[in-house]
Amino acid sequence: MKWTNVHIWLGVGTLLAGRESSTVHAESHEHRSRKLAVAVASR
Repeated sequence: MKWTNVHIWLGVGTLLAGRESSTVHAESHEHRSRKLAVAVASR
């Protein structure tokens, strides 16, 4: 029982952390895609 509870809490924690980091990654990904678009257009 104890181990299952630990696994559940770890899963919830990783989900919450993943959501926060995913928003940051999405913002940085937009900047990267814009840089790529500019680089391709400048060619």
